[in-house]
Amino acid sequence: MCEIRKRDSLKKKGASTNDLPIWKQFKDARNKANNSVKNAKLKYFSDHFNANKSDPCKTWRLINEIHKTRQSLKATKVSQVKTGNQVFTSAGDIAEAFNGHFTNIGQSLAQDICSSEIDPLAYVGAVDGVFSFQQINAQNIIQLLKAIDVSKATGLDKIRNRLLKIAADIVATSVTGNFSQSLVTGIFPSDWKMAKVSPIFKNGAKSDLNNHWPISVIPTVAKIVEKNLIIYDQPY
Repeated sequence: MCEIRKRDSLKKKGASTNDLPIWKQFKDARNKANNSVKNAKLKYFSDHFNANKSDPCKTWRLINEIHKTRQSLKATKVSQVKTGNQVFTSAGDIAEAFNGHFTNIGQSLAQDICSSEIDPLAYVGAVDGVFSFQQINAQNIIQLLKAIDVSKATGLDKIRNRLLKIAADIVATSVTGNFSQSLVTGIFPSDWKMAKVSPIFKNGAKSDLNNHWPISVIPTVAKIVEKNLIIYDQPY
């Protein structure tokens, strides 16, 4: 595929020259190539499903092929990690090591940033308007609940997205009350801040904590609070 060859050529050129415009071209080419591959796979399976919809055996072979592809994309299990001179092999110790690393990495990186003498308020201009939260409408909450993507992961509350979507009309009143109370009091419930964090391997040594990035999944209701008519699109 020409797009892949172009991507690889730009990557090689960027690595040898370390030229920022070349790296920008590489990133654009990489994104374009990834989208092309994704669309090609989608078309392949869509065409084959339509062509074999009357043949259960071939249909199931396609399903198994998709399942194997997804299985291969799962994160590799980490059997050990190293922190300093210590090596951890038990699941509990590995989890604690990742937790400590992801919790403290922000502070560690911040130490390398030079402090500024400019007052942050200097960037904030004066405004004439007055902002206040508008009342949340239960009907809007129903629409947001029914628009939930059921394929997304479940947070630590273990409330499945499919359940929230199906029961939208039933739970909307309670959910709306919780959201309204949060806005009125200025308190964001602690349970909504708790995230399920999974380390995803990038490259290099799997035992090196720096070679993993954290993927956080918060409860779906916490995401809804931030969306659309609740926080982000509040009028001012």
